[in-house]
Amino acid sequence: MEQKAFDLIAEKVGETLAQQGFDVKPKISEEEDGPSALFTGESVAYGVLYRKEKKCFELRTCPMTEEGPSDSWKVLATWGFDPEADSAAYAGSIAGDFAETLGGTSRLAAVQQAKKKRRKEEDSTTDPLFLFNRMAGIFPELRDDMTRERAEYGEIRNVAFAREKIVPKVEELAGKRADSEPFKRLCGVLNDLYENGDMDVRSIITIVILNGVSDEKALANIEAQFSDDLRRVYAKARDFRGRKVKPEKKKKMPKISADEMVKTLNDTR
Repeated sequence: MEQKAFDLIAEKVGETLAQQGFDVKPKISEEEDGPSALFTGESVAYGVLYRKEKKCFELRTCPMTEEGPSDSWKVLATWGFDPEADSAAYAGSIAGDFAETLGGTSRLAAVQQAKKKRRKEEDSTTDPLFLFNRMAGIFPELRDDMTRERAEYGEIRNVAFAREKIVPKVEELAGKRADSEPFKRLCGVLNDLYENGDMDVRSIITIVILNGVSDEKALANIEAQFSDDLRRVYAKARDFRGRKVKPEKKKKMPKISADEMVKTLNDTR
């Protein structure tokens, strides 16, 4: 699956870059960290690298020199990918996101088209893991958090992971760097995936992430960037901030004495 996923993603990136004048066929090589595909242009180069140890794909770029790529790589996007657990459809989502990053066909349009073909919402690839990988593109340290989460629990606990690892980062970014490019990307991800994600993704965005932000200033900064759909829904979801749902109390049965029970039985005869 690792090689098939790599080939699929490299092919999609190549198709996108070919429209911009890059070489159609990439230079494939095996680096120390894993397989890579290199696409060169006149002034810039792009690459796809799969880091085997970290189990993640990277889309990266660097300037071109007279000798070739400068090797001063800058990572544009990162996605976790476990060959033993993730599917070909998931690799396709990574390919679509990389293509969108490079200015190709919008991943949003691709998701919407795919949804029309699906009959069941659970078939959607826009699930919590998709959300977490998009977040990792903004907060790279989440990649290691996801690896540790899988190692400790065997899977990613969606609600717990979002609450413990994502909420603090979202709150800090929104509160201290609301005029930054990463913050704009964060708001774009929230709006995009609320509209196109499955029910789990929508719940995590509204009830877990947004309601988990305790800094009112940070939350106000995020709300100012809401799409119409997210603004409408969150107006109701916000009522649940800080609220704990208590289990229904058991009704107490009335106590009846032995004399009363005998009297009741006699009256019914």
